[in-house]
Amino acid sequence: CEVRFAVRPALRCSIHSELHRLLLSSADVTGQLIVWDAMSGEKVASMASSSAKPQPIIRMHWLDAQPGVLLCAYASGALRLWQIRPGSKSLMIWQCDLPEQPSLVAIDPFRGGRRLAVLSSKGTITQVSGLTATGPPAPGAASVVAQLG
Repeated sequence: CEVRFAVRPALRCSIHSELHRLLLSSADVTGQLIVWDAMSGEKVASMASSSAKPQPIIRMHWLDAQPGVLLCAYASGALRLWQIRPGSKSLMIWQCDLPEQPSLVAIDPFRGGRRLAVLSSKGTITQVSGLTATGPPAPGAASVVAQLG
């Protein structure tokens, strides 16, 4: 299970003004992902795995440079980038598969969210570069940088 606040509040438009919405994402072992308005407690979006077998979400990160974009790491080794669309169906922007199950995922704060490091359950640290909200990392964008243990 995992819970994450969005780094920056998302804007929502109303007739009278623009209001800031503080988003909070939660995920469970069945792969159910829910995004909440943290101020009102209102559920604004939800997604679930489309496969018959549950796909637990291990880690989530909101991308700093892309408000409303959430990166999820699954126990299956998949990385999925979601565009959260409050009030309508959220969109999976891309998916890529890692060679091993991730244990921890960290986004590099110095590269504008364009690079991440993944620690696998077997102790391998993999760096993935070229992370964007427009498409999956290019082939060869993932490289092993260390093997622990």
